[in-house]
Amino acid sequence: MKIAIIGAGPGGLVTALCLHRLGIECHIFEAAPEIRPLGVGLNLLPHAIRELTILGLAERLAALGVATAELSYYNKFGAKSGESREVWLLATAGHSTHSTVAVSR
Repeated sequence: MKIAIIGAGPGGLVTALCLHRLGIECHIFEAAPEIRPLGVGLNLLPHAIRELTILGLAERLAALGVATAELSYYNKFGAKSGESREVWLLATAGHSTHSTVAVSR
């Protein structure tokens, strides 16, 4: 069986890694001519960090990312419109052994 994965974003690449671990052949199809940094960030939530750790990427994430203790939200005028400590509090309250990590994409 061969699997086609459309898109080499985070979801497509993680899917390819998971399939590879299971011994399933897959091919990734991406519209962009090359994979390069986009200058944006991603906040990886604890459940995503858990899956990436299972795939053996914990050390790489630690080197590239920043553990997030608090998220702040701003509107288009630069005014703070809210904040959230919920993800960090859940991770530190025993609900997860993984924190939220911010990485550049």
